[in-house]
Amino acid sequence: MDPKTRDQHARLHGKVFHLDDPFWDRFTPPLDFYCRCRKRALSPAAVKRRKLKVLKSKPGDFTREDQVVSKRTGETRKVTGYKLPGGGKVVPRAGFDNNQWKSKHQPDLEKYPYDLARQYGAGALRGPAFKRFFEGKTGGKFPVAVTDPKTRKIIGAITQGVWLHADRMAHVKKGHPDISLDDFGKIQDIIENGEIITNPKGAADFLLFRKTKDGEYVIPLQVGKKGQNINSFFDPLDNGEYREHKKKIGKVLRKEKN
Repeated sequence: MDPKTRDQHARLHGKVFHLDDPFWDRFTPPLDFYCRCRKRALSPAAVKRRKLKVLKSKPGDFTREDQVVSKRTGETRKVTGYKLPGGGKVVPRAGFDNNQWKSKHQPDLEKYPYDLARQYGAGALRGPAFKRFFEGKTGGKFPVAVTDPKTRKIIGAITQGVWLHADRMAHVKKGHPDISLDDFGKIQDIIENGEIITNPKGAADFLLFRKTKDGEYVIPLQVGKKGQNINSFFDPLDNGEYREHKKKIGKVLRKEKN
């Protein structure tokens, strides 16, 4: 509840619903990109002591409406809204009207314009869902980046979403313990600006290299008809020898950008 709090999010401040109320299936934070809202559990004694009113949602309280997801194309997506007691309504950003704590739901990034999908990816890597995925508490796969149109053309990718599977995450954590949770926030920059080298003698189709003040990062990228997948994520810690070796046996498709 500071000056940066969005008006619709502020409307939910202090609202209390039972843990099993259907409300939470659609309105568990985050509700938008860079949302800072949190859900807090209270005991019945705490609710009574604070004299809080426990609300109960009804089917008629929920709405379904179109939300513009691209001003450039005019594309819309269906999203669930909620009518608040006493008037007013709260509508999350399209793709955020779900409870990621109860499901492994991830939006279909192929249905979003590149700029919007990129924003989602950046925000998701900072959220609690990715932290649980990083810690091995959830399985499946997680979107970690979105390839821009120019990069897709270079690597021949049909789709734009870049995914990391749980088994590959376990591989990164076991084989490269120097890679931290925060390092994953660099993946989008590596995809967009790193050097791209073909990888003829490896499991991945391409290797993306990016040198930063924190070290040199490498992403082995597999590109297929169903999507793009990261096979690993590491810092070779060898002063560029690994990159030079790959240049000799592969082909540089794009030089690293400054």
